[in-house]
Amino acid sequence: MVNCQSSTGVPSANVPACSVLADPSLAEWPAGRVAEVALGIERRALEADPRVVGVEQAALADDGCSVLMGDDVESRKQFIQTNAKDVRFLDI
Repeated sequence: MVNCQSSTGVPSANVPACSVLADPSLAEWPAGRVAEVALGIERRALEADPRVVGVEQAALADDGCSVLMGDDVESRKQFIQTNAKDVRFLDI
């Protein structure tokens, strides 16, 4: 990142007194900070978030969509009749 400012306070690349700021790489971080940020179980949002869909749930959703969007009318009709009583929100 290049940090340059003219006397007016507006950033400019033409100002000779520019300083280059570099973000530290992961290798330059203290080991404790790496462990805290990257390895800490309490910071793993995907594992703790109940909204995250698992592989099994995604496979079930894919099967349902395949039946509803597929060419087999009988399987679609059976799926709708079987699951109609479980519908809570219907947007027509």
